[in-house]
Amino acid sequence: MSQDLNTLPPKNFAGTMARTTKTEIIKAELLRWIAREALRPHTRVLSQNTVARMFNVTQPTAYKALAELAQDGILYREKGQGTFVSKKWA
Repeated sequence: MSQDLNTLPPKNFAGTMARTTKTEIIKAELLRWIAREALRPHTRVLSQNTVARMFNVTQPTAYKALAELAQDGILYREKGQGTFVSKKWA
């Protein structure tokens, strides 16, 4: 049985589909933990090293996920202390 050529995806279809990055997966999981109150306001979040090991990613990927959540105001960082859940997001 042949398909109508108009219904087939273009050759580069796979390249145009949205992909979930490792950074997005980490961010989504941390947001789930916050939503389930496993991480409460002003609670220290896992270290960058721990996030990297837990999700089997590189340190820069773990850093990027935490940094993006901090940039969005979901987390905040205190120099020398760590990364914490922001009060308004918990």
